[in-house]
Amino acid sequence: MLRIADLTLPSKVCLAPMAGVTDQVYRIICRRFSAGLVYTEFVSANGVIRENERTLEMVEFREEERPIGVQIFGEHPGILAESAATLEETIGPDLIDLNFGCPVPKITRKGAGSAVLKDRDKVREICEQVVNSVEIPVTVKMRSGWSADDIIAVDHAQLIESTGVSALTLHGRTTDMGYETPSDWEIIGATKAAVSIPVIGNGDIRTPEDAAAMLRQTGCDGVMVARGALGNPWLLHRIHHYLETGELLRKPTYEERLELCLEHLQLMEQKGDPSLAANLMKKHIGWYLKGLPHATVIREAIYTSNSVEDMRGHLYGYTSRQGWELNTPSRTALLFSSGER
Repeated sequence: MLRIADLTLPSKVCLAPMAGVTDQVYRIICRRFSAGLVYTEFVSANGVIRENERTLEMVEFREEERPIGVQIFGEHPGILAESAATLEETIGPDLIDLNFGCPVPKITRKGAGSAVLKDRDKVREICEQVVNSVEIPVTVKMRSGWSADDIIAVDHAQLIESTGVSALTLHGRTTDMGYETPSDWEIIGATKAAVSIPVIGNGDIRTPEDAAAMLRQTGCDGVMVARGALGNPWLLHRIHHYLETGELLRKPTYEERLELCLEHLQLMEQKGDPSLAANLMKKHIGWYLKGLPHATVIREAIYTSNSVEDMRGHLYGYTSRQGWELNTPSRTALLFSSGER
């Protein structure tokens, strides 16, 4: 198990916050598949304070998603602190996570995301003000530095710990590395050795064996899975089970992948705007279908579909052509049947 301050997580496997991915439906699915902690998509601290409708919708959650963290980004310490306090008072997440890791230029150009790491004093001020503004734990997700010539993970981790932050997630890449360069697990190990707060390792977790290797090589307290879980929430459970028992569970069958894909589509449809659901599901369906036989044609049909009904028809047509018999996707469909949001 993994403890963050007084919060005990049911698993050492955390789902990374991912923009455009970790919405409520996906979080519920991943909690079902043994994610010990899930996060909202990262949201603007300014958007929270201004009560931006889209921002507030992104941080809505249900009790079955707990434990859950809300990740916020921004460059102004006071605004981040006010945002954290507002979130604690209005929706009551289990923790607040500070985004010091996003490498996207539209975020870093404003001095937010991983650009915060360039200013040590700002890192301290943000952490101190946010920690002092809330009662719940505050955590940080960061990269190892801005570039290969500017590796600041150990120094900044010690600084962050000194402000009262309860845990740290370290992505073993610099901003300049993006996502393609292999994650540097050595810097994760060095950072873990330098602080006493929990350190969660992030980067290149694609299999249960990867997760076990990261824990063994770095001494970190937990692992965070991001792209490896796209279209593959089974990975979270397979990692959890492997870490707990040493047993390697099989990968999902093609039929199981299609069943969950259809269930995910159904849940998105029930959540609200059908046209929005169709648009948001295109990428998810593409991930679920990745590697399935003869999937190129069906993916193209899905990407050009404009309705959930068309998507569902294409998926059932595809499964029929493959000779697969699917169970009715219903295990979590009732979560939204009451009309609650």
